[in-house]
Amino acid sequence: MATVIREVNPSRPVDNQSGRLTSTREFVVYDDATPANISRPEHVINLFGVTAGEAMPTFGDVYPNIPELMAVDYSNLRQEEGNPYLWRITWNYMRSTGAPPGPNPGEPGYWEYSYSATCETEDAWRMASEQKPLWFPAGGEITGVFGPVTDIRGVSIDSGGDPGSTLRMVQNLDITEVVAGQYTPAASFTFLKKRNNNTFLGAQKGRLVYAGIMASMRIDVGIFSIRHRLVWDEWFHLRQRPRRLPSGEPSRYVDPDDPDAVGWVADAVYWYQPFPTLANFDAISSQWP
Repeated sequence: MATVIREVNPSRPVDNQSGRLTSTREFVVYDDATPANISRPEHVINLFGVTAGEAMPTFGDVYPNIPELMAVDYSNLRQEEGNPYLWRITWNYMRSTGAPPGPNPGEPGYWEYSYSATCETEDAWRMASEQKPLWFPAGGEITGVFGPVTDIRGVSIDSGGDPGSTLRMVQNLDITEVVAGQYTPAASFTFLKKRNNNTFLGAQKGRLVYAGIMASMRIDVGIFSIRHRLVWDEWFHLRQRPRRLPSGEPSRYVDPDDPDAVGWVADAVYWYQPFPTLANFDAISSQWP
């Protein structure tokens, strides 16, 4: 038997409280014939968007029979206890466009989403491989400048301590709302450069950064259209830093994969979190969807 994907049924609770439409779907993945094909988490991640019995979602896919819901994040990727070759994964969905029943466009209380996804080039000393995945701290949280003294693992891609390049998946989410009364942005400013402290609109803790706010236009006297920018990051917004010598150069070791033993790479790389502060994103607006 080849690799098999199955959705756990029923696994589609739809939450529509206060117009906030979200849902989850849970899948199991296994392979009885060649279990080594799914022996690591990245093997399951490589199945995103693949059909094997049933289709595994990928980012931006729509929810079955509810086209306004889209897949925005995955969570709880884990091995079944006692069975290292059976995996479970949960996909989280949120409303992608439109607004809940109620206010019309331009009326106070109206809101809508816009969404985009891209890959950004990132300077990096390590990248993930099937045999050597990158290590991420839970929720992207670290302590101190470099966090715990834990190498991020992965495969070296630097040359003589100079970083190589890799691609990092980024998703931009804009929420536009219409508010009444005198607009005072100070309350929203306090959330700038902070990450979500719990699951928000389907995104795991630490995945989102509140990246900006703009009063795009005054619709009428005392009525404003406000746009909030949230950024989802595949790496929990973490960045790589090599361990450095007093001279400032990366600490080095000879690359064992270099048959001539003349090249060297950074011997240790740590995560740095430029957005260490967490906040409850539900409190950004009194009328969040």
